[in-house]
Amino acid sequence: LSADEKVAVDGRLDEAAWQRAEVISQFSGMHPTEGFEPAGTTRVRILTDSKHLYFAWECRFDDPTRVRAYLAQREDINRDDQVGIYLDPFGDGRRAYVFYVNALGIQQDILLTTKHMGWNPAWDAVYSSAGRIVDDGFDGEIAIPFRSIRFPADTDAPWKLLLTRKFAKRDEKGSHPDIRRERGHLLQQLAPLVGVKPGRSGIGLEILPTIVGRTGQSRES
Repeated sequence: LSADEKVAVDGRLDEAAWQRAEVISQFSGMHPTEGFEPAGTTRVRILTDSKHLYFAWECRFDDPTRVRAYLAQREDINRDDQVGIYLDPFGDGRRAYVFYVNALGIQQDILLTTKHMGWNPAWDAVYSSAGRIVDDGFDGEIAIPFRSIRFPADTDAPWKLLLTRKFAKRDEKGSHPDIRRERGHLLQQLAPLVGVKPGRSGIGLEILPTIVGRTGQSRES
């Protein structure tokens, strides 16, 4: 993005910057089998500035009535149509920050590692997302602040990226790039993400102000 351009995370891809962004549309099946043709088209675009990494998606179905999405609590989207973004800023295939967003923009995030923890759903990040259902599918946007993740400083080495899309009613998932079990661990198969020039990295500290209330009732016996 140029210095005077902004992206409103509202699920509408109406900024001019999205129209000039390269489109990623080569998705292949990864679950329950591998290499099949997904039951719909997926188009993903990526933008960046000094503070955020932006993703936009246009997800279409062969049968639009298949869209499944619920307004749910954060993290509770496993039954929904969704997109997934796996980011490995260090490019070493050892760790990825995983961001899932359902068709209505509800978030789920996970830290994935090759050792010890595996899938760690306790990890939470601060980021913005939005989604909306359209006639033949759903659209969405996400803005991931660079300060919400850690990455190496002063390097031109590419980050690594995996994009996924879940088709909830068919219990299928597609991916870019093509993922195969015989090629090793998932994190070893991510595609290069070139041209990311972030600002400051995060420090892994999050402050969550909390208010706790309690009420009760009693009556004479």
